[in-house]
Amino acid sequence: VQISKGTFIPTSGQGVELKGSFNNGWNAAGVAMSDLDGDGIYTVTLPIQGNASESVVYKFRVTGSALGGLEWEGSSNRPLVLGSLAETLKPVTFSNEGTTFAVWSGGASLNAENLAKYAVGGANGLSGQGEAPRVGSGYIVPRHYSYIEAIVRTDDSKLTIVGQASTDLAAEFDSTGQWTTEGASLGVSQVDVPAGCERKRFIYWHGMAQSKMFLRLKATLAP
Repeated sequence: VQISKGTFIPTSGQGVELKGSFNNGWNAAGVAMSDLDGDGIYTVTLPIQGNASESVVYKFRVTGSALGGLEWEGSSNRPLVLGSLAETLKPVTFSNEGTTFAVWSGGASLNAENLAKYAVGGANGLSGQGEAPRVGSGYIVPRHYSYIEAIVRTDDSKLTIVGQASTDLAAEFDSTGQWTTEGASLGVSQVDVPAGCERKRFIYWHGMAQSKMFLRLKATLAP
């Protein structure tokens, strides 16, 4: 993402290193990362001292001249729970900025099917299995409501997900009317929700006269 924005230019002498609480701590020299195949994804393999189930935190840091304000990631420290076997972590973007679809999909084409799986369900890739959305309804005086609850991706600043409704499958769906969205802050369960996602409830408030209601989620990924 930073390469596409022109804020990270490897040919200018910029590089990427890994720093964290592991081994000799934050004050130790950073561990240099490399992009041997030139795909814009920097990697490193290293042993981390500690016991299984112990937690460490880390961040990525840009090195070299002309840092362009990127020196440290602006996001929170990244957590890692140590295991007893080697582990390969899923690629992420610097400061979790911009779209992560290309990394998540392994470079697959962006079509409607792939975007739907990326945006909704929390699957860890195209071959992963996400959680299916569920629908429900209720009544709070003086209004009826219908909702669709789903795990949606929240770590992509270019991704927009909205609820849409229709009373007839043959008619157009739209996002007009009164919608509210509830998430973790309003008590929606986050059990088994992967990092970078949140389980949300998209609620459509409608009149008592509606005998049926069809709901769906619309995902849009900006260029």
